[in-house]
Amino acid sequence: MMIMKRQDKHCKKKMSTAKVAQRPISKPVPIQLVDKKTKTNDKVVVPKPIANRLTAVDKSKKIDSETIKVDLDQASQRRQSIQADRTEKVRKHLERVEKVANLKRNQKPVKEESEEDTGADKS
Repeated sequence: MMIMKRQDKHCKKKMSTAKVAQRPISKPVPIQLVDKKTKTNDKVVVPKPIANRLTAVDKSKKIDSETIKVDLDQASQRRQSIQADRTEKVRKHLERVEKVANLKRNQKPVKEESEEDTGADKS
């Protein structure tokens, strides 16, 4: 009966609730570009050099097949250089691993004489 009363007490307990403070979410201030000449924000005018930098477009530079070939050659040389560096690192790592393995092979653990060996020697 005592057990039943304890269970009833636990079942009737309300779970504690925590109140979370709600802060008003501040919206970011919209950025408005103002034309320096008219001082209005109706029409957004970005200077051409800045627009070129933002869009990464330079209309004076034309892409030829030769420039594409040069870029591809440079990219392949970079990839080959990176691959050569990786293979060199792997080779050095394997050399270190091999040295450690050889050292472990050459180390002979000290054998302790067992009781059977000492008993056989005495008789």
